[in-house]
Amino acid sequence: MCNLISNPQLQHLLNYVVCTINGSVIPLIFALAVVVFVWGVVQYVINSDEEAKKEKGRQFMIWGIIGLTVMLGVWGLVAILGNTFGLETEFLPQVHSPSSPDTNQPTPSQGSNTSSDQNYGGYLPPP
Repeated sequence: MCNLISNPQLQHLLNYVVCTINGSVIPLIFALAVVVFVWGVVQYVINSDEEAKKEKGRQFMIWGIIGLTVMLGVWGLVAILGNTFGLETEFLPQVHSPSSPDTNQPTPSQGSNTSSDQNYGGYLPPP
């Protein structure tokens, strides 16, 4: 959750704005793109006999897919640039394997070697 301290400096204010955008605005935009796509699908299916409305539904689907693709592409680019330059990109969701909380327990395919590198296949999650 985003918190703004009393008597903030410019850095605190900017961090608050970025946190608010990442926590509220970006998920809202993703949800809006999904809604546009689903609305297009509904219009396409409901109006299957009217070509003009069917075409309008198809356009909603196309723009919904374009919006999601662009946002996911930018999201991936931010992650790549963040990893390249060592920037914190913790606002991006992280996907971990189900065994990630306990790195000392080997999986059955790994035998008794408990190296963290092998538990994650060479990928070490952020601490």
